[in-house]
Amino acid sequence: MEILTKFWGTLCSILTGFGSAMTPESVLLHSLIAVIVMGLLGGLLARWLKQPLILGYIFTGILFGVIERWGGNAFGDPQFMILVDKSLTTLANVGVALLLFSMGLEFEKKDLKPIWNVAVFGTLGQVLFTLFAGTGIAWGITRFTDIPFGSVSSMLVFGAAFVSTSTAVVLKTLTSRGRMGTLSSKVMIGMSIVQDLTVIPIFLIVSKMGNLQDGVPSALAPLVLLVICIVLLMTVGGKLFPLCLNAVGRTGLRELYLLAAVGIALLSGLFADWFQVSFSFGAFLAGIAISNADDGRKAVSAMAPVRDLFAMLFFVSIGTMLDVDFLLSHWQVILCVMFAASLSRTAFLAIVTGLNGFRNVIPFAMFFGMFPTSEIAFVLIQLARTDGLFSDKICSLVLAVVICSMLLGPLFDGLTSPAYRFYIRFRDRIGKKFTPQSDKTFVRQCSNHVVIAGGEKIGLYIAEQLEEEQIPYIIISSMRVEIPVREGELSPLIIGDPQQESVLKAAGIEHARILLAAANDFSDNITVIRAANRLHPGINVVTRVGTEEDARKLRNIPGLNLYDFVQPKFEAALEMVRQVFLLERKPLTEVQNYMERIRGKHYRPLYEKLGLDRMPGGYHTFTGIIRMMWADIESGSGLAGVSIAESQIRTRTGVSVVGVKRGSLALVTNPRPQFVLNAGDTVAVIGTDEQCAAFLKLCGPPPADGNGADEGLPQT
Repeated sequence: MEILTKFWGTLCSILTGFGSAMTPESVLLHSLIAVIVMGLLGGLLARWLKQPLILGYIFTGILFGVIERWGGNAFGDPQFMILVDKSLTTLANVGVALLLFSMGLEFEKKDLKPIWNVAVFGTLGQVLFTLFAGTGIAWGITRFTDIPFGSVSSMLVFGAAFVSTSTAVVLKTLTSRGRMGTLSSKVMIGMSIVQDLTVIPIFLIVSKMGNLQDGVPSALAPLVLLVICIVLLMTVGGKLFPLCLNAVGRTGLRELYLLAAVGIALLSGLFADWFQVSFSFGAFLAGIAISNADDGRKAVSAMAPVRDLFAMLFFVSIGTMLDVDFLLSHWQVILCVMFAASLSRTAFLAIVTGLNGFRNVIPFAMFFGMFPTSEIAFVLIQLARTDGLFSDKICSLVLAVVICSMLLGPLFDGLTSPAYRFYIRFRDRIGKKFTPQSDKTFVRQCSNHVVIAGGEKIGLYIAEQLEEEQIPYIIISSMRVEIPVREGELSPLIIGDPQQESVLKAAGIEHARILLAAANDFSDNITVIRAANRLHPGINVVTRVGTEEDARKLRNIPGLNLYDFVQPKFEAALEMVRQVFLLERKPLTEVQNYMERIRGKHYRPLYEKLGLDRMPGGYHTFTGIIRMMWADIESGSGLAGVSIAESQIRTRTGVSVVGVKRGSLALVTNPRPQFVLNAGDTVAVIGTDEQCAAFLKLCGPPPADGNGADEGLPQT
C-alpha cells in the first residue's frame, strides 16, 4: 500500500508541479494544465464508450481529486492541498459563470411562447414542491444521520439546491442522442431555464429569514438589491450589451467579438457581485438579456468554443472536489438523498406536463431526462458556506449528490424510450386504447394514401406539397400544426404518437400505399416502421436517416419493404455544391450529371447492402446501372432539325427520350415522336451507361471524315 501511495504521489507531482515553489500562481497554472489533460482523457474515454462527454469529464475529475489527495498525503504537506483546492474552486467559479452565460444565450422567448403555461406556472409549482420536499429530506438527515442542520433556513437552502435540473447535462444528452428540436426537448430546456432563474432568489429569501429579528429592512435589503440588479441587467444591459456587440462585430474580427462576449459575461458577474448577488447568476442574466437581440445567435456561435472549454473546466473541477472518503462512508445517505430529491422534481414535472396536455412520450422524457441536478447548486453551496448555513459535511453531501446525479443523468435518460414502449404495450394489452385527436370532428378517410409519421416541420412541408398535387395523405404529429385544407374537406391531421399501433390504425395504415417515417430521431423512425410492418407488411417505406451507420441498421428490420431512404445532411450539402456550380456558370447538363454521379457513388454501396435494386432518386433497375442523363444538342449534330422518330435515337443508341428543355420554355416531358429537336436543346434520356455514352456522341458534330458515327452503337 505504501508503494501505491508513493506512486500516486509521484504522479500527482508531475500533474500539479509539486516540488516547485508552491506559490498560488504556480499551483493554479499546474492545476489548469492538469484539468485540461484530464478533461481530454475523460472526453476520449466517454467517446470510446459512446457516452456524453460530461460523464468522462466528471469521472476523470474524481480520479484526479483522488490522485491529488493521496499524493498530497504522501508528501505530508497540507498546505499543498489548500492551494490546490483554492485553484480548483477558482476554475470552477469562472467555468460555471461562463457556462451559465452560454445557457442564458440559448434562451429565446419565442421558444417559450408555445409552452408558456407549463414552462412558467408548472415549473414554479414544481420548484415550491421540491423546495419543501428537500426541506423534509434535510429534517430526516438531521434526525437519522450524523449530519446535523443548524436551522430551518439551512434546511430550506438545502431544498433549494435541488429545485433545478442541469441544463448543460440535458443539452449534451439531447444533442448526443439526436433529439434536439423535438417538442419534448423544447419543454425540457424551457423548464430547466425557468428553474435556474428561481434558485438564487429563493436562496436570498430563505437565507435571510433569520435577519427578521434585526428588523424587516435588514431582511428585505438583499431582496431589494436583487430586484435592482435584475432590472438593471435586463433593461439597461438588454439595450447596452447588444450595442456593444454590434459595434465590435463591425470590425469583422471574430476574436474581438469573442472577447466582447466574454467581457460582458464577466463584467455582468462583477456587477451582480457588487449587489451581493452571485457572480455566476449575474453572468446568467446577461446571457438572457442578449439572447433575444439580433446579435444573440451570433454570440451563441462565438461563445461555443469557450463554452465547451469552460464547461469542461467546470465539470472536471467539481469532480476533483468530490470527497471520496465521505462518499464511501455515507454512500447510503447520498443515494437516498439523490433519488428522493431528483424524483420529487421529475415526478412533479411529469405529472404537470401530462395535465397540461403534453402527452405521448413527453411525461416520460420529463421523468427520466430531468434527473441530473443543476450546476447552479455549486454556486448555492459557495453562498451557503460563506453565510455559515452549510457545514463542511453538508457541503460534501450536496456536492456528492449533485455529481452522482449528473453521472447517472444520461443513463436515466436512456430509459425514456424503453419505458414508453413498455407503457404502450401494457396499456394496449389491458384495453385502454389511446383515442387520437383531430382538428375537426372526423379525420379524412383515405385508401391507397400516404401516411406521414412525425417530423413536425418536415412533415408539414411534405403535407403542403402533397395537398397541392392532390395526393391523398394523412399526417401524424405530436403537436397541433396548421395544414392548408380545401373548403369543406376533413382534416388530414391526427395528433398523437405514430409509434403507437392504435394511432397508425387511426391513420388507415392497413390501406395506405406509402409510409414516410420523417422523425428527427432515427430510433423513433425504427419503432414506427416496425409497428407499421406488423399492421401492413407490404407497405412501401421511405425513411429519414442521419448517418450511413443508421442506414445499415435498416437491414436488421425483418420484413422491411424499404422503398428508399433520405439523408438530409448529405442532400443539403449536395444542393449547396450544385448552387456553387450554377453560380460558377457551369453548363446545366454538366452540373446535373455530376449530381447523379455523386449520388450514385454515395448511395450505391448502401443500396447494395440493403438489397435495394435501384439507383439514387428512385429509378427502378434490372441491372443496377440504369441512369438518367442530360445532354445538349450541339450545332452541327445530326439530331438538329429532325424529329425524334426520324432520328431513330432509340434504334441507334438504346436510350429513351423522357424530356426536352428548350431555352427559357418549360420542360417538355415525354415528347411525342413528331417532336422536332433543335440545336441548343437539352435532352433528358434514360439508359445504361453504354447507351448514354452512345447518345452523347450523337449530340455532337459528326467526325471529320463523316464516317463511323454509328460504329459500335447498340442495336435494338
